[in-house]
Amino acid sequence: MTDTDTPPGPRRTDASGLAPTSSSDRAGGRGIRLVEMTEPVLAALAEGDTETAGALIGTELGEHFATEEMRWLSRYRLGQLRAVPSRAGWLANVVVDTDDGRAVGHAGFHGPPDERRMVEIGYSVVPELRRRGYARAILVELLRRADASPEVASVRASIRPDNTASLATIAGFGFERVGEQWDEIDGLEYIHERPSPRPGTGTEFGFGLHHVQISLPPGGEDECRAFYVGVLGFVEIPKPPVLAARGGFWVRADALELHLGVEKDFTPQRKAHPGILVRELDALAERVTAAGHEITWNDDFPGCRRFHTHDNNGNRLEFITPV
Repeated sequence: MTDTDTPPGPRRTDASGLAPTSSSDRAGGRGIRLVEMTEPVLAALAEGDTETAGALIGTELGEHFATEEMRWLSRYRLGQLRAVPSRAGWLANVVVDTDDGRAVGHAGFHGPPDERRMVEIGYSVVPELRRRGYARAILVELLRRADASPEVASVRASIRPDNTASLATIAGFGFERVGEQWDEIDGLEYIHERPSPRPGTGTEFGFGLHHVQISLPPGGEDECRAFYVGVLGFVEIPKPPVLAARGGFWVRADALELHLGVEKDFTPQRKAHPGILVRELDALAERVTAAGHEITWNDDFPGCRRFHTHDNNGNRLEFITPV
């Protein structure tokens, strides 16, 4: 995804763009704006002509934009744009510091949303300006743009396992590792994805889900563990001592945390339930069924597949995946 910790060389994952006009963000303590690399800009950079490209962008482009890597990338993006002109606005941007006007890198997406409505992010920061907050600021702006587009349902980041800087940058932004791939240039890459919220649902508070509380009867911990740990594959995590004295237990799997709490006058929740996102829905359904739990498929949620089941204590659960 980024070349923060890697030597120079052509990399398809270092830049691409989204918005057709510049915008700004002041995340991570850095103010940035993304200025689109139009066809004339890409053509100039493909020839190593940073003077012409800089004049078109409106800021001086340093040595980082004159490397063979950048020339290769510019030729690649230029070919994409000329092949399908409607990709304009989804390809390449120069990242500009809003305080001093310097070009600090390039960033964007690999192209328009694919058939899954997924876009992949990529960026590169000028080497001497790395570890100053620009990568995080760029990531926030790219995610903001993706989340604002009704065409985007998810965002991907492909990162080498030894690229600790990029892995740290995406931490806390809702990305989950969903697989791996072999890139002919970068080698092994881990694939991380996050869902993109629907436009118009953002607030200034930054809401997110920390955990879901599920009740169990007094003394029902072991039976409950048999389902959440034994069947679903969650891992039990320590409770703070002051809370552990109350009974119950906590579990976690992937990006989901559940708190199983003892309720004195326990009554199973037959209606209220968590809707749990699952990538491998059919495999999970087989696992739950094999363990003796009845499942009920439901197809009345447009754009999704889902089934309902109940835990060992009769609490209703929903498992769902977008299609």
